[in-house]
Amino acid sequence: SPSDPRVCKHHLLGLCPHALFANTKADLGPCRAVHSEELRRAFERENPAGEEPVSREREEYGRELEGFCRQVVGELDKRMRKALRRLQVQYSIPDEKSLLVSDPDLAARLAVNPDDATPSATPPSSPEPDTVPAP
Repeated sequence: SPSDPRVCKHHLLGLCPHALFANTKADLGPCRAVHSEELRRAFERENPAGEEPVSREREEYGRELEGFCRQVVGELDKRMRKALRRLQVQYSIPDEKSLLVSDPDLAARLAVNPDDATPSATPPSSPEPDTVPAP
């Protein structure tokens, strides 16, 4: 039954964050709850999306999903701020606005050395432009 506590309520709504971030740096690992397409379809039949009034279950599960997503986004924001601070210290960058990759000087300073995949402190050498010999 869709109301079984072992069933993933997020999956019933069509979006389990565990599946959303799979194989990324933000991978949450496998969801410990049951993901059943049959149960998802049964839930959808009993609680159609977009129907007014919204069912109590759909509203409750939606709030749970929203809270979980806010928590995940908060944790990812924290990781990003920590990585930005690390870059600021490593490359003596005065403020976060200077970390924009659109800054050509910074982009060159952060260029990745393809031999060892580590950031290089010196700009990569650029190939000489093709020149056309004068007639």
